[in-house]
Amino acid sequence: KPINYLNRHFPCTSHSAFIQFPLAEQLTPLVIAAHSKLKTTHIVMGCSTFGRDLLPRVAAKLNVSPINDVIAIHGEDTFQRPIYAGNALVTLKSLVRF
Repeated sequence: KPINYLNRHFPCTSHSAFIQFPLAEQLTPLVIAAHSKLKTTHIVMGCSTFGRDLLPRVAAKLNVSPINDVIAIHGEDTFQRPIYAGNALVTLKSLVRF
């Protein structure tokens, strides 16, 4: 199901070693700067080892709590994720507004 209210995204692609072999410590300031400059409302990362490393760092710098392992987006502030080792689903409403 497409996300109709996603009006822009900024994939990071480059041939530089900085992007090809990224470190969360190096990319955290870049994500924070992009968020500040572009006035984004959400920061989304893939559920990978790298995303699990980068997202908490970015969230801590922004003084917000990340919502991990999202499997469904029901609105701008409502997300669904598994709990209890995937045996149940919970719907979360974020109180964070950028």
